[in-house]
Amino acid sequence: MGESKYGVGVNNYRYETGDFNGDGKTDLVHFDVNNYVHLWHSNGDGSFSIKSFTPGGGYGVGVNNYRYETGDFNGDGKTDLVHFDVNNYVHLWHSNGDGSFSIKSFTPGGGYGVGVNNYRYETGDFNGDGKTDLVHFDVNNYVHLWHSNGDGSFSIKSFTPGGGYGVGVNNYRYETGDFNGDGKTDLVHFDVNNYVHLWHSNGDGSFSIKSFTPGPEFLTKSAIAKHRSLTGSGFEQSDRRFPQPTVCCQILN
Repeated sequence: MGESKYGVGVNNYRYETGDFNGDGKTDLVHFDVNNYVHLWHSNGDGSFSIKSFTPGGGYGVGVNNYRYETGDFNGDGKTDLVHFDVNNYVHLWHSNGDGSFSIKSFTPGGGYGVGVNNYRYETGDFNGDGKTDLVHFDVNNYVHLWHSNGDGSFSIKSFTPGGGYGVGVNNYRYETGDFNGDGKTDLVHFDVNNYVHLWHSNGDGSFSIKSFTPGPEFLTKSAIAKHRSLTGSGFEQSDRRFPQPTVCCQILN
């Protein structure tokens, strides 16, 4: 592959970052439109050592093949990838540390959709066990917490917040972090009605949720009017805890 032919531009698809060889330096992985994967190991001096491969066997990494997330899903200190494809398969790419990956694929089954229109994923260590987990917000107002088992499979717990709480497509933005310093990843949700909802992870697949609005000086006029019509006040805080049933997965090696 000559340097003059390697494209990094607008139409050459997708990049993700992580420490794929566990040396403490951030690397890059590049998925291009020709179904090649290019792993850029940082040399630490402003240069990269690039290894390229194509998965083969009809496996598509290109533009229309949906979504990737990164994390250390087996807790070995190297960044891995998880790929949700348009055919409702999940592919977990465990990094071998040498520019190659061991890939395990499964479909959740039971009508569970992971595809293009099934909304949003976030990553974090939601139970504090040192392995990266996933949380999936779907278009039907369900939350699915995927706890990594470390072997390429996940234990999935699902719930719906209820009470009119919306997690779906148009309900704005989520971010992750350990907001109470207990070693477990939490979530913060900013909704379209100018509320902030802090989801503290309980470590068992449930969350304790505290909600507030920053106050009149932070609100739009429409949000103030709507909030006061519902609550009769300009500020409200509430605590909620949501239970969840279990969903299982079929692993395809």
